[in-house]
Amino acid sequence: MKFTFGRSLFVNNCLLWRHFIQPPAEMTRPFGLIIIGVRKLVPLKESKINVTVQGFIANVECQLTYKNETTEPIQTSFVFPMDDMSAVYKFEADINGKHIIAECQEKEEARRTYDEAISHGHTAMLLEEDDTAGDIFECKLGNLPGGETALLTMSYAVELSYQPGGAVRFTLPTVLNPRYMPVEAVVDGRAIRSQPSAGEIDIKSPCILKFKSTITGRYRIHSVSSSKDKLNVTYNKYKTSADIHLVSSFNFNHDLTFDIHYEDPYKPEVLIEHGDPYGDGMQKEDLLMVNFLPRFPSHGSAFNSKREFIFVIDRSGSMHGDRMAKSKETLLLLLKSLPMDCLFNVVSFGSNHTFLFKKSEEYNERTLNDALAIQRRLDANMGGTEILRPLTQIYQQKAKKEYPRQIFLLTDGEVQNTNEVISLVKQNAANTRVFTFGIGEGVSTSLIKGVANASNGKATFIRDKDNMHAKVMSVMKWAMEDCFCNGKVEWHLPPGNKVTTIPTQPPNIFRGEKLVLFALLSSHDRERTTLGSVNLRGDLGGKAITHSMEIDVKQTAHTDLPLHRVAAKYQIKELELNDKDGSNKWLIVLVSKAANIVSKYTSFIGVDRETRVPLESPSEPLIENPFYNMYIPSYGTGRPPPFPMSQPFRSTAFSPQPFYGHLQCASLTVYDSGPAPPPPPPGGNLPLYGSGPPPPPPPPGGNPSSYGSGPPPPPPPPSTGGHSNLPPAPLPSRAPPGASMPPFRSGPPPAAPPTRYIMIHIRF
Repeated sequence: MKFTFGRSLFVNNCLLWRHFIQPPAEMTRPFGLIIIGVRKLVPLKESKINVTVQGFIANVECQLTYKNETTEPIQTSFVFPMDDMSAVYKFEADINGKHIIAECQEKEEARRTYDEAISHGHTAMLLEEDDTAGDIFECKLGNLPGGETALLTMSYAVELSYQPGGAVRFTLPTVLNPRYMPVEAVVDGRAIRSQPSAGEIDIKSPCILKFKSTITGRYRIHSVSSSKDKLNVTYNKYKTSADIHLVSSFNFNHDLTFDIHYEDPYKPEVLIEHGDPYGDGMQKEDLLMVNFLPRFPSHGSAFNSKREFIFVIDRSGSMHGDRMAKSKETLLLLLKSLPMDCLFNVVSFGSNHTFLFKKSEEYNERTLNDALAIQRRLDANMGGTEILRPLTQIYQQKAKKEYPRQIFLLTDGEVQNTNEVISLVKQNAANTRVFTFGIGEGVSTSLIKGVANASNGKATFIRDKDNMHAKVMSVMKWAMEDCFCNGKVEWHLPPGNKVTTIPTQPPNIFRGEKLVLFALLSSHDRERTTLGSVNLRGDLGGKAITHSMEIDVKQTAHTDLPLHRVAAKYQIKELELNDKDGSNKWLIVLVSKAANIVSKYTSFIGVDRETRVPLESPSEPLIENPFYNMYIPSYGTGRPPPFPMSQPFRSTAFSPQPFYGHLQCASLTVYDSGPAPPPPPPGGNLPLYGSGPPPPPPPPGGNPSSYGSGPPPPPPPPSTGGHSNLPPAPLPSRAPPGASMPPFRSGPPPAAPPTRYIMIHIRF
């Protein structure tokens, strides 16, 4: 294969930080920076990770350094896993002497901008979520010169997971496993090819991980621990903050995790994060975040053991070894915990699937022994991971009203038709809940969480044997209880605080589960302390329940606004879950661009900000110049019809960025709303709209410029704060008639900006 090497940098679907020592033998998908075509890895020389934890939210900053140790330029791709609720809000790259900062744009526009940049020889990058799962980010880096290094920097915010016993867990994903694609699976009308195997990867150089974390907040910290890694933890004298470092070098064969045990996790913690007054949308509003574990009365939940339990076990090739051992142990605990008056069945699946019974049977000694015989013989010998077919067959069997159906899905989740599976589960959520168990390191959080959330179930991860028994017993208990549902939030704050709750519909809550709520304060007076209360109302076992708590706010001071990013991710996930035929696309794009986080409709796009020739983004339509057979950018939101040059045209989004084109312009004049200036006198030899003599010609030997006789202005200053100097992207598609503004933006819509007329003076 022949490669053409230019100056391009493509970043498609990225997340940054798995690094790239030899993966375990059972893993077949390479991860890291991979040389396209030859299936070898570019050495990751260093990885720096800085984590800041506030209550139940973590902000993660990653910096990865790669080096091409050959003498030839190479084309590379990069793969990295991440929790599907992670909000990636910052991505930068330093490569070949160029520094690029990415910003969020609508996906189609970002792709066209990237293609246009590459065609003009610019260094550019495009970063997107995987089309099939929101927890995989893949980067394709073009043209890393020989001997050069590539420095990738990324920041994201994520909610911590709650563990049995009251701890919250931070997980840094370092393992990415093979994602199986069924033969007939199609995404957006195109087939997805299988991934290369680990046997094709040559890995020689491990990297150095530099990791540190800081915990802050109002909770007193009881302890910080990790089941696999030794930590050095230093507390302040009040034990309300802690600094964490690794004691020894990190082994990349597992996810880096640590558990935080707070002294009183049931005590609500309320944080306020002030918005950026220069931000867009929700980013400029103040935000409240409430972390708490609701205490529900024991008599409020209806315990019902008369249920149908169907255990769906993944026996695909990716489950062999330690994963299958954990899956067998989990199934054993579940089978021996079933109540005597229930129905149950066991389903095995891989490339095909089998049922233990034709239909669910009563749980007794005979049927239990039949199930235990299957459990003992479980092996990862059934090929691929085709979850859709067995689930479809289960749903085709009518659920019995007197035996509410519960599915327990045990899998590593390594499929590439995640969206199809989640869609099927959601369609049947009215009569079937699905409780998912993610087995092993590097499981698909997108599938495990997505299926559970879509069916009002619960996701649990069995990465190792710590707390396995407690986790399994908690899930079995939840499956036999009604959860807190139909929740509504009532805020009682001082006058002047206008509140918008995120998510708009609180999720269903199981006993002993934490809840995180956000409130945008669009009229918040920052000079006053926010005190008040919040009520959570809903149903539990058919009874009305109210949970109340007092609010005493502590201010946070993180300049990157991580709480705002997580709130925006909640907003986007809620909109995506209820997105029917793309009807929520305009809202998703609006939230995504305001918070600068990627969604399924948006991408990160960046073009070398140091180049002197700005890229004419294809997102900016072109307006025909009737005097020349050419087009010029309009910097508007749509292309108006041709018009005579004696008439002004209107632009709704004029950009002050310079235009270095071939059109020679004497000057550029902008008028506010009002009548157009008079046309030039008949037969006059004057510039259009001019009233005086024409400007002097350029000096002898000088080159005419688009800015009169002087030299062109200097290039725009380097952008900061996570934004590139790209031309402004067009607004998202217009809201449908009658649609309301997104809930993250309260109050009346902003007043329309004054109409601006742009007059272009042409020099002949």
